[in-house]
Amino acid sequence: MLPTLSRVKPPRWLSPDILSRYILGHEVRGNELSLFSHSISPKSAAWRLKVTAGIRNVSTSCTLCAKARGNQKKKDMSEKKLTRHFIDYRRVKLMAGSGGKGACCFHSEPRKEWGGPDGGNGGDGGNIIIKADRFVKSLAQVVPVYKGEDGQPGGSKNCYGRNGSPTYIHVPLGTLVKEQGKTIMDLSEHGQEYLAVFGGAGGKGNRFFLSNENRSPMTATSGMPGEERVLQLELRTMAHAGLVGFPNAGKSSLLRAISNAKPAVAAYPFTTLNPHVGIVNYRDHEQVAVADIPGIIRGAHLNRGLGISFLRHIERCRFLLFVLDLSSPEPWTQLQHLRYELDQYEPGLSQRPQAIIANKMDLPESRERLETLRSHVTERVIPVSALTGQNTEELILHLRELYDGYLQEKAQHERGMDEESEKLARILWDYLRLHHRLEKSDVIIGLGCHDLRVAERSAALFLEGWAPWLLFTGNLGKQTAGVWTRREADVFLDVALRMGVPRGSILLETEATNTGENIRFSHRVLKERNIPASRVILVQQPFMERRVYATFLRQWPEQVDLTRAIVTSPELGIFEYPHPAVGTACDLICYMLGVVERIRDYPHKGFQVEQQLPPSVLCAYNWLLQAGYSPK
Repeated sequence: MLPTLSRVKPPRWLSPDILSRYILGHEVRGNELSLFSHSISPKSAAWRLKVTAGIRNVSTSCTLCAKARGNQKKKDMSEKKLTRHFIDYRRVKLMAGSGGKGACCFHSEPRKEWGGPDGGNGGDGGNIIIKADRFVKSLAQVVPVYKGEDGQPGGSKNCYGRNGSPTYIHVPLGTLVKEQGKTIMDLSEHGQEYLAVFGGAGGKGNRFFLSNENRSPMTATSGMPGEERVLQLELRTMAHAGLVGFPNAGKSSLLRAISNAKPAVAAYPFTTLNPHVGIVNYRDHEQVAVADIPGIIRGAHLNRGLGISFLRHIERCRFLLFVLDLSSPEPWTQLQHLRYELDQYEPGLSQRPQAIIANKMDLPESRERLETLRSHVTERVIPVSALTGQNTEELILHLRELYDGYLQEKAQHERGMDEESEKLARILWDYLRLHHRLEKSDVIIGLGCHDLRVAERSAALFLEGWAPWLLFTGNLGKQTAGVWTRREADVFLDVALRMGVPRGSILLETEATNTGENIRFSHRVLKERNIPASRVILVQQPFMERRVYATFLRQWPEQVDLTRAIVTSPELGIFEYPHPAVGTACDLICYMLGVVERIRDYPHKGFQVEQQLPPSVLCAYNWLLQAGYSPK
């Protein structure tokens, strides 16, 4: 007796044509579905099916059905909708990958059962890197939490685990990286990277613990956990000029008139809610970026009308274009209120190079108020009409003048000094460096300072095998007391551990506050640990090499004949050395002047051996003092 016939409604995307073409006339036995060819019609709305026990649905995994399903994917978000999701602030938690576990195993092969330990080290955890990308327009794609890839565990036969791959966070140009309100990195160039958190070091396999006393170690360590940080990402629009004005002043219309940008324009306030950047092209192929900043209202510095979010984007603009609406009575008061809001948000912001643009000159009442406006302000006023394009050529030419002035100022700032100062600074730099040749030593001593590159150089020398011990010395000193909250030796220790230096090979001295104490207290630590020190490598900043060596010759308690010192530093040139953490090129000159003074004066106080200053160095020193540089 046949089972009861039932009606099954097909899926919405499966047409009768498809089903009838592939399974029409086929009879499936067992726990499957039997179809009667006489009961299926391509035009029928429902099909009669003979269903046996255990059957719940119809399989539609054929090639044509799968293609029909694939065509129904969600459409990509349009560019118009993406502009509605403009995000300029994100708070992210970063957790770097942990190191892989070291392996504990022993080598075994035929006729050699006990071959010794061969457990490999675990791989290092993956770092998390924040990278500036000019193709990213906002922080909308940044998620709240990032977890780095963990390192793989070690294996037998001395196989090391694979390191975790780095995780990249792509952000727009002009993104500030902040931690607890303090800016730690400014990503303003395409491809610029900031290594935010370091992955944990991999664990050691049991082969690492092989020694003459223990020929079959059973010890293997776990990997170090990755670093964790909570950072704030803040986007500030990158543009040379910013259009600043009240709502409905015609800023968007003006940007349309002078550039290729097409921001929305409407006859109601706050049409622009996100900054738009347009490019003004010149015949010599120079390009000037102009940003349309959303309208600012009174009280914007108190965050009225999203004022803080709008004012934030003005900070990046190198010069300002104040757009005034001449159709309103007393337009000069607009300029006063705008400058007040900028100065309340950031003192001096309104004093940047600027131009005053009197907009809506196509209206009759605007022409009458132009002369009154010029009598109330001392700056140049450029009358334009964004609607008709009247006098926009004058604005574009004046914009180029402001841009050329900015380029000259930028070039002078990057160089940080004139040609004569640069020449004399090289004389001091070459004199203060020693260029000692590296040799195998007993210990590497990283002298504390405010430059983390000294710690990186010390750790790199240890990993290259120049010495079996690494010693960091330094409490909070003159340069770090107001910057760091932890001792210099502790900060250097973190850097070395991130680079993979074993903690058991690192010694710490945390009391010294100057170079002389660094030398004496380091000797005391080595003597307490019974570590020989017939040859030591001293690592400091490049301009400190000569002073460190002179201090060592005087302050090292043992005879100099019994201990030889090799002084080295990060391998950087004079104009490669300036860094946001240590200062500009002008600061570098001030530091070198201070070192020359100490080389001259400290021998009389017993702090270091006496050295003769060459006449060229004395001449450069005196000339730079007269030029206005102050020793640090």
